[in-house]
Amino acid sequence: MQKYFFKIDEYGIKNYTLKSKLLFAVSVLYFYISIVAYFLYQAESSAINANILHYRDAFWVLQMSASTIGFGDFYPITNIGRWIVSFTFYVGVGLAGYIGSSIADYFTSFTDTAVQNRELRKQNEEILSLLRNRKLD
Repeated sequence: MQKYFFKIDEYGIKNYTLKSKLLFAVSVLYFYISIVAYFLYQAESSAINANILHYRDAFWVLQMSASTIGFGDFYPITNIGRWIVSFTFYVGVGLAGYIGSSIADYFTSFTDTAVQNRELRKQNEEILSLLRNRKLD
């Protein structure tokens, strides 16, 4: 199970896998949507001329908003509903950017910071051992 989520390097630092980053981002997004959909449903369902009449409609609107697709088949008509949907759009864009950057980092991680940190630690250890040996001479 540990290998699926992260790997521990020789310095004890956790390096999270791409799968775990994606699972985390998608879980956070859908957890957020599932909770906020209830508030959107409450705000919209009692409004006159509302077209979001069920929780599943609110969930669908927020999912489409977070993915930036926004079909428009359901849309908020109250100010609270519009605020909720617009904020969800920004959350979705942020998480989509995080997912995209994680995938790009996976393919272009030849300049991975963790690798650079390990190399610097090894160099520091070598320098410190050389300095200790010179003091003893």
